[in-house]
Amino acid sequence: TAAAAALLLGAMPFYPTAWPVAIGLLAAVVALRLPLLAGALVLAAALPLLGNLAFGLVPAGAVAAALWTGLMARDGRRVLLPVLAPLCALLFAGAVYPLAAATAARGWVRGVLGAAGGLAAGVGLGLAGVAWAPVPLADPAGLGRAVAGMEDPIATPALVAAAVGPGPALLALVWAALAITAPAVLTAQGRPLAIAAGLWLGLGTIATIAIGYTLTGGLWSPLAALGGAGAAGIVILVRARRAGAAPDAAPA
Repeated sequence: TAAAAALLLGAMPFYPTAWPVAIGLLAAVVALRLPLLAGALVLAAALPLLGNLAFGLVPAGAVAAALWTGLMARDGRRVLLPVLAPLCALLFAGAVYPLAAATAARGWVRGVLGAAGGLAAGVGLGLAGVAWAPVPLADPAGLGRAVAGMEDPIATPALVAAAVGPGPALLALVWAALAITAPAVLTAQGRPLAIAAGLWLGLGTIATIAIGYTLTGGLWSPLAALGGAGAAGIVILVRARRAGAAPDAAPA
C-alpha cells in the first residue's frame, strides 16, 4: 500500500515532494486494519493529479475509482495492485504482475486484476511519456501534452482512448488470461510444473510480442517480453522450491 501510494501520487506533479511518501505511510497504517478504505483514500488523493493535468479527466477518474473500489470490496488488499503494474513493466518484469494477480482466490477477480494491470501499464506509461515496446504508441510523450488543460469530461477521456489505441486493451486480455491460468503453474510440482510453466511463459511471451507486431506490422525487440518471462520464471522456481521444502521442515 505504501509503495503503490507513493508511486501513484508521485507520478505527476501536484503534491509537495514529501507528501506522497507521507500519505503512503499513513495509508499503510490504515491498511493494517482497513485495506479497502486505505486503497479508496489513495485513489481519491490521486484525483487532484488528474485535475492538475486536465480537469476533464476527473469525472471519468472518479467513476473508475468508485467502480473499482466496489468491485474489490471483498479483496481490499488488492485495490492498489494495478498501480504496481507500470513499475513491473519498467523493470522488465511485466509477467510477474499476473503472478501477483493470481494470488486472488476467485477466478474472475484474478482476471479483472490482470486486465486492470495491463491497462494501467499501457495507459499510465503512455501518459507519463514512456514508450514501452509491448504497447507501442505513436507519440506517448504527446499524449500528455494533448490533454493538458482540457475540461470537457467526455472529450478528454475520448482523446486519451483514441491516442492510446488498442495496445493496452490487448495487453489487458493477455494479462487477464495469464492471471486466470497462473494457479495451475503455482500449484504444480515436478514434471507437471516444468510443462505448465513452459506453456504459461511461452504462450504469454508470444502473445505479448504479437501485440506489437499486430499494431505496427514490424517485429520490435522482444527484450521487454523476454525479460518479463525470465523474471516470472525465477519467481515460479523459487516458489516451487519453497513449497517443496515446506513438508520436510515441518515437525514429525
